[in-house]
Amino acid sequence: IARDSAGGEDVRDVLTAIVDMNGLDSSTVHPGQRILVPSR
Repeated sequence: IARDSAGGEDVRDVLTAIVDMNGLDSSTVHPGQRILVPSR
């Protein structure tokens, strides 16, 4: 998800943003789980 949403940004930064935006404890996402993804 982070790689597809990176749009030229560092994937690690996008992953950190996804984890922070969603209050996740890790980068694990489960099937059916809804998450917010930063816009490009």
